[in-house]
Amino acid sequence: MTNDYHSDLEPRFVNIDGIRGVVFKSNRYTDTLKTEKLDSIQPSNNYDLFFYDLAKDKEQVLTRITNSPISQEWMPMQYDSTHISYLSDKNGIKNLYAA
Repeated sequence: MTNDYHSDLEPRFVNIDGIRGVVFKSNRYTDTLKTEKLDSIQPSNNYDLFFYDLAKDKEQVLTRITNSPISQEWMPMQYDSTHISYLSDKNGIKNLYAA
């Protein structure tokens, strides 16, 4: 989905508050899309959720939905017209959350 070495997994097309985009999980450190040398920064094993606004594809900035350094998020999808749902183990077991 992006042109860098980070893993962008489980993409879903969504329409949140009339904004069309893609929600996905990624092991990137920042919300800025940029190409860096893989040998200078090691990929993380932690996955957070991000939103890519299809109308602002020239900006090269994602919207970070979660920022949880000690937990994982999975299966992001549209919940209703204003929220996404996802699974997370932030309390030790997998639960369903909305953002």
